[in-house]
Amino acid sequence: MYDNKYVEILYNMVSRNLSQPFKFFCYTDKYLYHDNINIIPIAYNRRTTWNKIDLFTLENYFSGKCLYIDLDVVIQNKIDKLTNFNSFTTVYKYWYPNAVSGNLNSSVVLFNTDEEFIKLLRQEWYHNNHFYLNSNDIIYEADEGILHILKVCYIDMILKTNANSKKII
Repeated sequence: MYDNKYVEILYNMVSRNLSQPFKFFCYTDKYLYHDNINIIPIAYNRRTTWNKIDLFTLENYFSGKCLYIDLDVVIQNKIDKLTNFNSFTTVYKYWYPNAVSGNLNSSVVLFNTDEEFIKLLRQEWYHNNHFYLNSNDIIYEADEGILHILKVCYIDMILKTNANSKKII
């Protein structure tokens, strides 16, 4: 769908709009050579955008704080403030507030590979990916499915945190 040109354009936009040093990775099924772009080959050929969920399971390639940006995103201003968050952060989807997944959008996602939420997400995916991938339910189509899993894991994390601290919800 997107050729190498989109990857290079995104890399150039990030370079212009992020003042701190960064490593740029591209998760792709295409060949691309660029001195400053690290390629992570897509391991599975899944329907729709399910390969995106693997971003949270690629701890062998990168660790720490990660900022994911879809190839079709246009960066117009500085993005340094996005990297100030220390835990999982997504873009608010104001243009489609009644979506099945709620108000989350996965075009831009900040996460830390070591945070508890990402560990829960990995567990959910490893244990139940067959269910999500084989379901015909509309909720599991495209980004909606990924965002649904994120919501489930986030709610699970909050419930566990509150249970461990003996707080009443």
